[in-house]
Amino acid sequence: MGIGLLLSWMAMIASAIVESLGQRKAVRTENMSAMWLLPQYCLHGLAQGFTAAGQTEFFYTELPKTVTSVAVTLLVQGMIVGNWLSGLVVQVVCALARRGGKAMMSNDMTEAPSDYFYWVLAAITF
Repeated sequence: MGIGLLLSWMAMIASAIVESLGQRKAVRTENMSAMWLLPQYCLHGLAQGFTAAGQTEFFYTELPKTVTSVAVTLLVQGMIVGNWLSGLVVQVVCALARRGGKAMMSNDMTEAPSDYFYWVLAAITF
């Protein structure tokens, strides 16, 4: 699970850097290849694999054998709570961006500081 969390942290940093780079290129009206997304998605996938395997092993070893089917449910429940908290972080970052005079959820990429979201997640993951 530790390897998964480390990879998740690295993926959030990579996502924030790519978003920052994308915003700068959008300001200069330059094109950006979708291949810039490949490293972060690979890191996210590896992180999920390591973390899910570690959590499943943890639940199977800690729960009694009669309730091992609950382990998968606990893993899914953890993902649900994580997604809900991620939505909460988006709302907080959007509110803070609005206070700074920017709209995070904007159709114009030059005005939307979406890299803030990934920096916040990288800090939380650290």
